[in-house]
Amino acid sequence: MSKFILNLPTQIIFLKSGYNIPLKDTGNQSLQLLIELGDFGISLIWTDTQKKQIAALAVYIFEEDDNKVEQIRNTINNAVIPGKDKKGLKIFYNFKESMLIPTKYYNEDLNEQMLSLLFGENDDTVIRTDKLDKFQICNIYRLPTELDNFITSSFPQINYLHSTSCQILQEFSSTEMVCIVFYNAIKVMLYIDGHLYLVQQFKYNGPEDVSYYLLNICKQHDLQPTEIKLHISGMIVQDSILFQHLYNYFLHIDFISMSDQIKMKDDINDLPAHFFSHLTELATCEL
Repeated sequence: MSKFILNLPTQIIFLKSGYNIPLKDTGNQSLQLLIELGDFGISLIWTDTQKKQIAALAVYIFEEDDNKVEQIRNTINNAVIPGKDKKGLKIFYNFKESMLIPTKYYNEDLNEQMLSLLFGENDDTVIRTDKLDKFQICNIYRLPTELDNFITSSFPQINYLHSTSCQILQEFSSTEMVCIVFYNAIKVMLYIDGHLYLVQQFKYNGPEDVSYYLLNICKQHDLQPTEIKLHISGMIVQDSILFQHLYNYFLHIDFISMSDQIKMKDDINDLPAHFFSHLTELATCEL
């Protein structure tokens, strides 16, 4: 696993797998832990629900040759999981093999066929569905069987969702693009006139790849990148090569701030809020 280095404040402890802002008060009874699992890695964020603030966080990054399920198992087994019967835990999956279907067209018997047509066949997976009745949408997605067995056996009382099921609840009134930047992947959501048109993940090796994917999305939907609003969160800073590369094409870029429902602790408040706004959004999601 590689070391993930950013120009961050010194209180972050660098691990060979990512970074970590340690949890200081492990006995805090008002803690909640959110875990997001994806192809890119695993993120953990502890929030103090009474003070409505982030208490700690950690990010671990996967490399191509890693046993991802084993890394996830080891990380979760060593994490502080708050709450009686571990009920202070939320789990979100963020694997790319996910697709949204209008409820009126949903047919459970066709889930495997549709996912295989889009992502290829994979027998070593389990298919799950998030039914978003309020929006008349179903989110079907695949998980590694080994991972699903570990999560369901370790936390049988915990409900879990795909991150997309919460992220698409954002409301926009114009044509806008949301881009979440991970260490070696991006997640893009496109809204045209306030309506969701696309949710997709892409792997990248450099800034040029990210620009290519976003520009290609604009081209496919007859959009002008100089006119569209681009909202960014995750591992990107304004003086980075990636940001400057995007600004060559997208003139209306902003960083996504954290929800008003949650804030950073004073001792980590100098971290850019957009680093973790996609996680705090999940922490406050109610479905």
